[in-house]
Amino acid sequence: MFWSSSASAEPPALTLSWALKVAREANPEVRALAAEGAAAWERVPQARALEDPSLAVQLWGFPFTRKPGQGSMVMVQLSQPLPFPGKRALRGEVAAASARVAGERVRMRQVDLEAEVKRLYYQLWVNRASREIGRRNQGLLEQLRAAALARVTTSSSTVADVLRIETEQARLRAELANIRRDREVIEAALNVRLGRAPAAPLGEPVEHFPRPPSSSYAALVAAAERQRPDLRAAGVEAQRAERQTALARRSRFPDVTPMVMFMQDIEMGPSWGATLGVTIPVWSGDKQGRALREAAQMAIAAQERQRAVRLEIERQVREARATVESAGERERLLRAQVMPRARAALEALRSDYVSGREGLTALLDGRRVLQDLDLELARARAEAALAQAELERAVGGALPP
Repeated sequence: MFWSSSASAEPPALTLSWALKVAREANPEVRALAAEGAAAWERVPQARALEDPSLAVQLWGFPFTRKPGQGSMVMVQLSQPLPFPGKRALRGEVAAASARVAGERVRMRQVDLEAEVKRLYYQLWVNRASREIGRRNQGLLEQLRAAALARVTTSSSTVADVLRIETEQARLRAELANIRRDREVIEAALNVRLGRAPAAPLGEPVEHFPRPPSSSYAALVAAAERQRPDLRAAGVEAQRAERQTALARRSRFPDVTPMVMFMQDIEMGPSWGATLGVTIPVWSGDKQGRALREAAQMAIAAQERQRAVRLEIERQVREARATVESAGERERLLRAQVMPRARAALEALRSDYVSGREGLTALLDGRRVLQDLDLELARARAEAALAQAELERAVGGALPP
Protein backbone atom coordinates (compact mmCIF):
# COMPACT_ATOMS: atom_id res chain seq x y z
CA MET A 1 0.00 0.00 0.00
CA PHE A 2 1.16 3.53 -0.77
CA TRP A 3 -0.24 4.73 2.55
CA SER A 4 -2.18 3.52 5.55
CA SER A 5 -5.95 3.25 5.23
CA SER A 6 -6.39 5.00 8.56
CA ALA A 7 -8.32 8.25 8.20
CA SER A 8 -6.02 10.01 10.65
CA ALA A 9 -2.79 8.98 8.93
CA GLU A 10 -1.14 11.59 6.74
CA PRO A 11 -0.32 10.28 3.26
CA PRO A 12 3.40 10.25 2.54
CA ALA A 13 5.07 12.67 0.17
CA LEU A 14 3.85 12.51 -3.41
CA THR A 15 6.65 11.74 -5.87
CA LEU A 16 6.48 12.25 -9.60
CA SER A 17 7.90 8.78 -10.30
CA TRP A 18 5.11 7.15 -8.28
CA ALA A 19 2.43 9.18 -10.04
CA LEU A 20 3.80 8.26 -13.48
CA LYS A 21 4.02 4.58 -12.55
CA VAL A 22 0.42 4.46 -11.31
CA ALA A 23 -0.82 6.36 -14.37
CA ARG A 24 0.84 3.89 -16.75
CA GLU A 25 -0.64 0.92 -14.94
CA ALA A 26 -4.09 2.10 -13.86
CA ASN A 27 -5.29 4.85 -16.20
CA PRO A 28 -8.60 3.56 -17.63
CA GLU A 29 -8.17 5.29 -21.00
CA VAL A 30 -4.81 3.60 -21.58
CA ARG A 31 -6.19 0.26 -20.43
CA ALA A 32 -9.17 0.64 -22.77
CA LEU A 33 -6.92 1.48 -25.73
CA ALA A 34 -4.67 -1.47 -24.88
CA ALA A 35 -7.69 -3.79 -24.86
CA GLU A 36 -8.78 -2.40 -28.23
CA GLY A 37 -5.25 -2.97 -29.54
CA ALA A 38 -5.33 -6.59 -28.35
CA ALA A 39 -8.73 -7.00 -30.01
CA ALA A 40 -7.29 -5.64 -33.28
CA TRP A 41 -4.68 -8.41 -33.33
CA GLU A 42 -7.48 -10.97 -32.99
CA ARG A 43 -8.85 -9.69 -36.32
CA VAL A 44 -5.69 -10.70 -38.20
CA PRO A 45 -6.35 -14.48 -38.24
CA GLN A 46 -9.98 -13.75 -39.05
CA ALA A 47 -8.95 -11.73 -42.12
CA ARG A 48 -6.68 -14.54 -43.33
CA ALA A 49 -9.17 -17.32 -42.70
CA LEU A 50 -11.27 -18.97 -45.41
CA GLU A 51 -14.98 -18.37 -45.51
CA ASP A 52 -17.08 -21.05 -43.86
CA PRO A 53 -17.94 -24.03 -46.10
CA SER A 54 -21.54 -24.57 -47.06
CA LEU A 55 -23.51 -27.82 -46.73
CA ALA A 56 -26.79 -28.32 -48.59
CA VAL A 57 -29.22 -31.26 -48.74
CA GLN A 58 -31.74 -31.62 -51.58
CA LEU A 59 -34.62 -34.05 -51.76
CA TRP A 60 -36.05 -35.04 -55.17
CA GLY A 61 -39.38 -36.75 -55.66
CA PHE A 62 -40.31 -36.51 -52.02
CA PRO A 63 -42.00 -38.48 -50.48
CA PHE A 64 -39.75 -41.22 -51.74
CA THR A 65 -41.20 -44.03 -53.85
CA ARG A 66 -39.73 -46.89 -55.88
CA LYS A 67 -42.12 -46.46 -58.82
CA PRO A 68 -40.21 -46.59 -62.13
CA GLY A 69 -39.45 -43.13 -63.52
CA GLN A 70 -40.28 -41.35 -60.29
CA GLY A 71 -36.67 -40.14 -59.84
CA SER A 72 -36.65 -40.03 -56.07
CA MET A 73 -33.24 -38.88 -54.87
CA VAL A 74 -31.28 -37.46 -51.92
CA MET A 75 -28.44 -35.04 -52.87
CA VAL A 76 -25.82 -33.76 -50.39
CA GLN A 77 -23.60 -30.83 -51.54
CA LEU A 78 -20.48 -29.48 -49.81
CA SER A 79 -18.89 -26.28 -51.17
CA GLN A 80 -15.92 -24.16 -50.07
CA PRO A 81 -15.33 -20.62 -51.48
CA LEU A 82 -11.66 -20.06 -52.31
CA PRO A 83 -10.38 -16.51 -52.99
CA PHE A 84 -7.88 -15.85 -55.73
CA PRO A 85 -4.29 -16.62 -54.55
CA GLY A 86 -2.76 -13.75 -52.57
CA LYS A 87 -6.04 -12.15 -51.43
CA ARG A 88 -6.04 -13.80 -48.01
CA ALA A 89 -2.44 -12.82 -47.32
CA LEU A 90 -3.13 -9.21 -48.31
CA ARG A 91 -6.21 -9.09 -46.09
CA GLY A 92 -4.09 -10.32 -43.22
CA GLU A 93 -1.44 -7.68 -43.90
CA VAL A 94 -4.08 -4.93 -43.93
CA ALA A 95 -5.51 -6.19 -40.62
CA ALA A 96 -2.03 -6.48 -39.07
CA ALA A 97 -1.25 -2.89 -40.10
CA SER A 98 -4.48 -1.75 -38.42
CA ALA A 99 -3.43 -3.60 -35.25
CA ARG A 100 -0.01 -1.91 -35.29
CA VAL A 101 -1.70 1.49 -35.67
CA ALA A 102 -3.85 0.67 -32.64
CA GLY A 103 -0.71 -0.18 -30.67
CA GLU A 104 0.92 3.12 -31.60
CA ARG A 105 -2.21 4.94 -30.45
CA VAL A 106 -1.83 3.30 -27.05
CA ARG A 107 1.76 4.52 -26.83
CA MET A 108 0.80 8.04 -27.96
CA ARG A 109 -1.87 8.20 -25.27
CA GLN A 110 0.76 7.12 -22.75
CA VAL A 111 3.05 9.95 -23.89
CA ASP A 112 0.20 12.47 -23.61
CA LEU A 113 -0.82 11.05 -20.24
CA GLU A 114 2.69 11.47 -18.82
CA ALA A 115 2.67 15.11 -19.92
CA GLU A 116 -0.73 15.61 -18.25
CA VAL A 117 0.45 13.99 -15.01
CA LYS A 118 3.56 16.18 -14.96
CA ARG A 119 1.49 19.30 -15.61
CA LEU A 120 -0.87 18.52 -12.72
CA TYR A 121 2.03 17.49 -10.47
CA TYR A 122 3.80 20.81 -10.93
CA GLN A 123 0.55 22.70 -10.52
CA LEU A 124 0.17 20.90 -7.21
CA TRP A 125 3.73 21.86 -6.30
CA VAL A 126 2.99 25.53 -7.10
CA ASN A 127 -0.09 25.26 -4.90
CA ARG A 128 2.04 23.90 -2.07
CA ALA A 129 4.59 26.69 -2.55
CA SER A 130 1.76 29.24 -2.54
CA ARG A 131 0.49 27.93 0.78
CA GLU A 132 3.98 28.06 2.26
CA ILE A 133 4.47 31.61 1.01
CA GLY A 134 1.11 32.55 2.47
CA ARG A 135 2.04 31.10 5.85
CA ARG A 136 5.33 32.99 5.81
CA ASN A 137 3.47 36.20 5.09
CA GLN A 138 1.06 35.43 7.91
CA GLY A 139 4.05 35.34 10.24
CA LEU A 140 5.41 38.56 8.76
CA LEU A 141 2.08 40.34 9.19
CA GLU A 142 1.87 39.14 12.78
CA GLN A 143 5.31 40.62 13.41
CA LEU A 144 4.20 43.89 11.81
CA ARG A 145 1.06 43.90 13.93
CA ALA A 146 3.17 43.48 17.09
CA ALA A 147 5.42 46.33 15.94
CA ALA A 148 2.40 48.54 15.24
CA LEU A 149 0.95 47.79 18.67
CA ALA A 150 4.30 48.71 20.22
CA ARG A 151 4.30 52.01 18.35
CA VAL A 152 0.73 52.71 19.51
CA THR A 153 1.88 52.41 23.13
CA THR A 154 4.64 54.94 22.46
CA SER A 155 2.26 57.26 20.55
CA SER A 156 4.44 56.99 17.40
CA SER A 157 1.67 55.24 15.48
CA THR A 158 -2.12 55.08 15.43
CA VAL A 159 -4.68 52.34 15.86
CA ALA A 160 -5.41 52.73 12.14
CA ASP A 161 -2.08 51.04 11.38
CA VAL A 162 -3.11 48.04 13.45
CA LEU A 163 -6.47 47.86 11.69
CA ARG A 164 -4.83 48.04 8.26
CA ILE A 165 -2.50 45.18 9.17
CA GLU A 166 -5.41 43.13 10.47
CA THR A 167 -7.24 43.82 7.20
CA GLU A 168 -4.20 42.49 5.32
CA GLN A 169 -4.25 39.41 7.53
CA ALA A 170 -7.92 38.79 6.72
CA ARG A 171 -7.24 39.24 3.01
CA LEU A 172 -4.37 36.77 3.21
CA ARG A 173 -6.56 34.22 5.00
CA ALA A 174 -9.08 34.51 2.15
CA GLU A 175 -6.31 33.97 -0.40
CA LEU A 176 -5.16 30.86 1.45
CA ALA A 177 -8.74 29.53 1.47
CA ASN A 178 -8.87 29.91 -2.31
CA ILE A 179 -5.50 28.19 -2.64
CA ARG A 180 -6.71 25.25 -0.55
CA ARG A 181 -9.81 25.01 -2.74
CA ASP A 182 -7.61 24.98 -5.87
CA ARG A 183 -5.59 22.15 -4.34
CA GLU A 184 -8.70 19.96 -4.13
CA VAL A 185 -9.49 20.65 -7.79
CA ILE A 186 -5.95 19.78 -8.92
CA GLU A 187 -5.84 16.66 -6.75
CA ALA A 188 -9.14 15.45 -8.20
CA ALA A 189 -7.85 15.91 -11.76
CA LEU A 190 -4.60 14.11 -10.94
CA ASN A 191 -6.40 11.25 -9.22
CA VAL A 192 -8.56 10.71 -12.30
CA ARG A 193 -5.40 10.45 -14.45
CA LEU A 194 -4.11 7.88 -11.97
CA GLY A 195 -7.28 5.83 -12.22
CA ARG A 196 -8.25 6.62 -8.63
CA ALA A 197 -11.30 8.15 -7.01
CA PRO A 198 -11.23 11.98 -7.23
CA ALA A 199 -11.30 12.28 -3.42
CA ALA A 200 -8.49 9.76 -2.80
CA PRO A 201 -5.82 11.27 -0.51
CA LEU A 202 -2.59 12.56 -2.00
CA GLY A 203 0.49 13.69 -0.12
CA GLU A 204 2.38 16.90 -0.64
CA PRO A 205 4.50 16.93 -3.80
CA VAL A 206 8.24 16.95 -3.27
CA GLU A 207 10.61 19.08 -5.30
CA HIS A 208 11.55 17.31 -8.52
CA PHE A 209 12.99 19.62 -11.12
CA PRO A 210 14.94 18.02 -13.98
CA ARG A 211 18.18 19.44 -15.23
CA PRO A 212 17.72 21.78 -18.20
CA PRO A 213 18.23 19.99 -21.54
CA SER A 214 21.09 20.98 -23.78
CA SER A 215 20.28 18.96 -26.92
CA SER A 216 20.40 20.67 -30.30
CA TYR A 217 17.31 21.14 -32.40
CA ALA A 218 18.55 18.59 -34.95
CA ALA A 219 19.11 15.98 -32.23
CA LEU A 220 15.64 16.60 -30.82
CA VAL A 221 13.99 16.23 -34.23
CA ALA A 222 15.94 13.03 -34.87
CA ALA A 223 14.81 11.65 -31.53
CA ALA A 224 11.20 12.58 -32.33
CA GLU A 225 11.38 10.76 -35.66
CA ARG A 226 12.52 7.65 -33.80
CA GLN A 227 10.15 7.87 -30.84
CA ARG A 228 6.91 9.65 -31.76
CA PRO A 229 4.18 6.98 -31.87
CA ASP A 230 1.86 9.08 -34.05
CA LEU A 231 4.61 9.41 -36.68
CA ARG A 232 5.14 5.64 -36.63
CA ALA A 233 1.37 5.18 -36.85
CA ALA A 234 1.25 7.47 -39.90
CA GLY A 235 3.98 5.38 -41.52
CA VAL A 236 2.08 2.17 -40.81
CA GLU A 237 -1.10 3.71 -42.20
CA ALA A 238 0.77 4.51 -45.40
CA GLN A 239 1.90 0.87 -45.60
CA ARG A 240 -1.65 -0.29 -44.93
CA ALA A 241 -2.91 1.89 -47.78
CA GLU A 242 -0.35 0.32 -50.11
CA ARG A 243 -1.47 -3.19 -49.17
CA GLN A 244 -5.10 -2.13 -49.55
CA THR A 245 -4.28 -0.94 -53.06
CA ALA A 246 -2.65 -4.27 -53.87
CA LEU A 247 -5.73 -6.07 -52.53
CA ALA A 248 -7.97 -3.89 -54.71
CA ARG A 249 -5.93 -4.93 -57.76
CA ARG A 250 -6.44 -8.59 -56.85
CA SER A 251 -10.19 -8.04 -56.59
CA ARG A 252 -10.32 -8.01 -60.40
CA PHE A 253 -9.37 -11.69 -60.45
CA PRO A 254 -12.13 -14.28 -59.98
CA ASP A 255 -12.68 -16.39 -56.90
CA VAL A 256 -13.63 -20.06 -57.22
CA THR A 257 -16.02 -22.29 -55.32
CA PRO A 258 -15.42 -26.04 -55.71
CA MET A 259 -18.30 -28.31 -54.76
CA VAL A 260 -18.58 -32.06 -54.23
CA MET A 261 -21.92 -33.86 -54.29
CA PHE A 262 -23.15 -37.25 -53.11
CA MET A 263 -26.40 -38.51 -54.64
CA GLN A 264 -28.50 -41.43 -53.48
CA ASP A 265 -30.97 -42.38 -56.19
CA ILE A 266 -33.73 -44.67 -55.00
CA GLU A 267 -33.65 -46.67 -58.26
CA MET A 268 -30.04 -46.25 -59.49
CA GLY A 269 -28.16 -46.30 -56.19
CA PRO A 270 -25.39 -43.96 -54.95
CA SER A 271 -23.17 -41.73 -57.11
CA TRP A 272 -20.72 -38.82 -56.77
CA GLY A 273 -20.34 -35.53 -58.63
CA ALA A 274 -18.34 -32.31 -58.57
CA THR A 275 -18.78 -28.75 -59.84
CA LEU A 276 -16.58 -25.66 -59.94
CA GLY A 277 -18.07 -22.17 -59.65
CA VAL A 278 -16.21 -19.02 -60.68
CA THR A 279 -17.09 -15.40 -59.94
CA ILE A 280 -17.28 -13.19 -63.02
CA PRO A 281 -16.27 -9.57 -62.33
CA VAL A 282 -18.41 -8.16 -65.11
CA TRP A 283 -19.18 -4.98 -63.14
CA SER A 284 -15.52 -4.03 -62.78
CA GLY A 285 -16.12 -0.49 -63.99
CA ASP A 286 -18.49 0.32 -61.14
CA LYS A 287 -17.03 -1.96 -58.47
CA GLN A 288 -13.48 -3.29 -58.68
CA GLY A 289 -12.18 -0.42 -60.79
CA ARG A 290 -13.57 2.21 -58.46
CA ALA A 291 -12.32 0.27 -55.44
CA LEU A 292 -8.83 0.40 -56.95
CA ARG A 293 -9.05 4.14 -57.55
CA GLU A 294 -10.38 4.62 -54.04
CA ALA A 295 -7.46 2.68 -52.57
CA ALA A 296 -4.98 4.69 -54.65
CA GLN A 297 -6.41 7.97 -53.37
CA MET A 298 -6.33 6.68 -49.79
CA ALA A 299 -2.65 5.82 -50.27
CA ILE A 300 -1.96 9.39 -51.39
CA ALA A 301 -3.90 10.70 -48.40
CA ALA A 302 -1.90 8.49 -46.02
CA GLN A 303 1.40 9.75 -47.45
CA GLU A 304 0.31 13.39 -47.13
CA ARG A 305 -0.91 12.76 -43.59
CA GLN A 306 2.47 11.28 -42.70
CA ARG A 307 4.16 14.38 -44.09
CA ALA A 308 1.78 16.63 -42.15
CA VAL A 309 2.51 14.76 -38.91
CA ARG A 310 6.27 15.11 -39.46
CA LEU A 311 6.00 18.86 -40.07
CA GLU A 312 3.77 19.30 -37.00
CA ILE A 313 6.27 17.39 -34.86
CA GLU A 314 9.10 19.64 -36.03
CA ARG A 315 6.99 22.69 -35.14
CA GLN A 316 6.19 21.30 -31.69
CA VAL A 317 9.85 20.51 -31.01
CA ARG A 318 10.96 23.99 -32.03
CA GLU A 319 8.26 25.69 -29.97
CA ALA A 320 8.86 23.53 -26.90
CA ARG A 321 12.63 24.04 -27.07
CA ALA A 322 12.20 27.82 -27.27
CA THR A 323 9.80 27.70 -24.31
CA VAL A 324 12.30 25.69 -22.26
CA GLU A 325 15.03 28.24 -22.91
CA SER A 326 12.86 31.28 -22.12
CA ALA A 327 11.35 29.70 -18.99
CA GLY A 328 14.78 28.75 -17.69
CA GLU A 329 16.15 32.23 -18.30
CA ARG A 330 13.17 33.81 -16.53
CA GLU A 331 13.68 31.58 -13.50
CA ARG A 332 17.39 32.40 -13.35
CA LEU A 333 16.76 36.15 -13.49
CA LEU A 334 14.13 36.01 -10.76
CA ARG A 335 16.29 33.87 -8.50
CA ALA A 336 19.62 35.61 -8.99
CA GLN A 337 18.66 39.26 -9.39
CA VAL A 338 15.06 40.17 -8.64
CA MET A 339 14.38 38.23 -5.45
CA PRO A 340 17.52 39.26 -3.48
CA ARG A 341 16.81 42.93 -4.17
CA ALA A 342 13.14 42.64 -3.22
CA ARG A 343 14.00 40.92 0.07
CA ALA A 344 16.63 43.53 0.89
CA ALA A 345 14.17 46.33 0.10
CA LEU A 346 11.49 44.84 2.35
CA GLU A 347 13.93 44.36 5.21
CA ALA A 348 14.99 48.01 4.90
CA LEU A 349 11.35 49.14 4.91
CA ARG A 350 10.59 47.07 7.97
CA SER A 351 13.61 48.45 9.81
CA ASP A 352 12.59 52.00 8.90
CA TYR A 353 9.02 51.36 10.05
CA VAL A 354 10.09 49.98 13.42
CA SER A 355 12.40 52.95 13.94
CA GLY A 356 9.67 55.39 12.87
CA ARG A 357 11.41 56.62 9.70
CA GLU A 358 8.85 55.10 7.28
CA GLY A 359 5.08 54.78 7.19
CA LEU A 360 3.00 51.62 7.05
CA THR A 361 1.84 52.07 3.46
CA ALA A 362 5.29 51.60 1.96
CA LEU A 363 5.93 48.57 4.16
CA LEU A 364 2.66 46.85 3.20
CA ASP A 365 3.28 47.60 -0.47
CA GLY A 366 6.74 46.09 -0.18
CA ARG A 367 5.27 43.04 1.52
CA ARG A 368 2.81 42.52 -1.33
CA VAL A 369 5.53 42.96 -3.93
CA LEU A 370 7.71 40.33 -2.26
CA GLN A 371 4.81 37.91 -1.93
CA ASP A 372 3.97 38.33 -5.62
CA LEU A 373 7.61 37.80 -6.58
CA ASP A 374 7.82 34.68 -4.40
CA LEU A 375 4.79 33.30 -6.20
CA GLU A 376 6.21 34.32 -9.57
CA LEU A 377 9.45 32.49 -8.83
CA ALA A 378 7.54 29.35 -7.80
CA ARG A 379 5.52 29.52 -11.00
CA ALA A 380 8.65 30.14 -13.05
CA ARG A 381 10.28 27.01 -11.62
CA ALA A 382 7.17 24.99 -12.41
CA GLU A 383 6.88 26.51 -15.89
CA ALA A 384 10.47 25.54 -16.66
CA ALA A 385 9.75 21.95 -15.60
CA LEU A 386 6.47 21.95 -17.53
CA ALA A 387 8.21 23.28 -20.62
CA GLN A 388 10.67 20.40 -20.43
CA ALA A 389 7.78 17.96 -19.99
CA GLU A 390 6.17 19.41 -23.11
CA LEU A 391 9.48 19.03 -24.95
CA GLU A 392 9.57 15.36 -23.90
CA ARG A 393 6.02 14.97 -25.21
CA ALA A 394 7.02 16.62 -28.49
CA VAL A 395 9.98 14.25 -28.79
CA GLY A 396 7.83 11.28 -27.80
CA GLY A 397 9.88 10.14 -24.82
CA ALA A 398 13.26 10.67 -23.24
CA LEU A 399 15.35 13.57 -24.48
CA PRO A 400 18.60 12.70 -26.23
CA PRO A 401 21.69 13.04 -24.03
